[in-house]
Amino acid sequence: MPFNTAAFETEPWSRRKKIGWTITAILTFTVLSVGGVLLFDLTRWETVTATETAAAAPNVHIVADGRVFVRATPRQDIEIIATGEGGLIRPTFTTQALSSDTLRIENSCANWTQGFLDCSGSLEVLVPLHTNVVIETENDLARAFDVAGTVEITTNRGQVDVSRISGDLTVDTQVGAVRVWYGRGDVDVRTLDGGVRIYQGRNVTVHTRTGPIEINYPSGDIAATSSSGIIAVWVDAPAALTVEADHARRQIEGPADPAATRRVDITTDGSFVAFLDEAGRTIGGLCPVCQR
Repeated sequence: MPFNTAAFETEPWSRRKKIGWTITAILTFTVLSVGGVLLFDLTRWETVTATETAAAAPNVHIVADGRVFVRATPRQDIEIIATGEGGLIRPTFTTQALSSDTLRIENSCANWTQGFLDCSGSLEVLVPLHTNVVIETENDLARAFDVAGTVEITTNRGQVDVSRISGDLTVDTQVGAVRVWYGRGDVDVRTLDGGVRIYQGRNVTVHTRTGPIEINYPSGDIAATSSSGIIAVWVDAPAALTVEADHARRQIEGPADPAATRRVDITTDGSFVAFLDEAGRTIGGLCPVCQR
């Protein structure tokens, strides 16, 4: 019996054609449905603000999707201003006493909305002076001013701006610049991608993969490590200096003294290292805060 090649070729082709039309219809329906949801989400977009006062607590833990701003004042309670932005989905604002000495403040969106529906929760918090503060934010600016207690900041993708912190400061960020002004306690900054600029502080430790590091006049030891960024350190007293930078151009003009009790350890695979005193002005595109 002769082999019917026409029947053999036509039936699979017809089946593949039907499958192709089915897939096209499903994709079209999905695109139109998602587009409709996003358009409807835009029509429901709204910004809502809520204000709340809570009893003072020694420790305050703040969690938000958006911007966080914390300032310490001579007040005896905690004032919270929560701002929520969203359409179909909006952030949930809560305050919860985790223990007798810890208050948790949160203004955040459901995890499943990230990358699909726009939703953002921001917080402005006024706390008593000696409060210990923990900040967790996802994709926006984190700022803390005038806190006499410790401050710990964790952010995924956002700038960190801190000023006049008397207690120890810890910053851990994936992407974003970090700026620390007029610190008095120990400073520990870790970032994967972003420049770091620090003015004053006690013992200062900075780890970054990319981005420049600038450290100005801390009173204690300095440890600065970068995989590819330039590092510039200004000091106002002798320090025992160690530099590990095989490929970097060096400008060592500061008071390096192997017998000094203060230590400055610099490690980088970047292109430039500077160790300077107050005579150093603008180096490598950086400028110490005190010269501005």
